[in-house]
Amino acid sequence: MPGHVSAKNGACRDKIFLGVMNLKLKGLRDALMFGKVLSAGLVVAGYAFLGVWLSNWLATNGWPILVSLCAVPAVAAFGMWQGWLFLTKGSKKK
Repeated sequence: MPGHVSAKNGACRDKIFLGVMNLKLKGLRDALMFGKVLSAGLVVAGYAFLGVWLSNWLATNGWPILVSLCAVPAVAAFGMWQGWLFLTKGSKKK
């Protein structure tokens, strides 16, 4: 019959459809991962800015210069740790 689709042809068509969907989902996953990397970079930059602001605030309020100088790398290191946790939390395979 001309309009009839056999089980074999239908299965083949389903495999092609799933292959196309798999490619689309791979592109979506790549875009989501790029967004996560960009967001993690912004988190680290925000913490670095917070460290600079905190260092300036400590210096103007009379704290020792060593505390003021150590604030920037300490807060930036904390920000990098937070960014790393953000990136690795959702990307692990189950």
